Amino acid sequence: VYTKCSYESEDVCIDERTNYPEDGAISFSLLLRREKILKLRIPDWCKKYSVVCDGTPREETTFELGAGKHEVLLNLLFPLNAIYTQKDGGRVSFTYGPLLLAADEECCGFNPEAFVASAIPEKDGRLFRLKGTLDGEPAEAILTDYSAAGRKNAGHNAFLIWIRAAAE
Repeated sequence: VYTKCSYESEDVCIDERTNYPEDGAISFSLLLRREKILKLRIPDWCKKYSVVCDGTPREETTFELGAGKHEVLLNLLFPLNAIYTQKDGGRVSFTYGPLLLAADEECCGFNPEAFVASAIPEKDGRLFRLKGTLDGEPAEAILTDYSAAGRKNAGHNAFLIWIRAAAE
């Protein structure tokens, strides 16, 4: 599991540091008392990644490490994907790596049901900016991680995963 944590046993000490799932950089400091095999899991959604062990790039995700101290950096590159459906006149949903994105009324300043997307969102820090129209006028919706959508004014705030999409 990629999360900030530490583990210690008779044979190994592991310190894992990451902001996952906000970004894909995961670093491991290892102290091995004997030789071990390290197996890094690459999620299905991740098509590009890099591994650096003790300053040396590695192609493989499973490798032997000798006794001693080791630094391993795994970097999962997050793709931004658009998923389209013809349901309800055409809608689009977006994912960023493992995160499902949602338009949140609190962030947008308007009910996202009235918004029509016309582009792919652009990342802006922890948010995504999506160009489109609102009542026929140019507008921008703010997308956030689905788990954070609707937190403010819970039960009163509209948030949307399937956003209306402009006809191509």
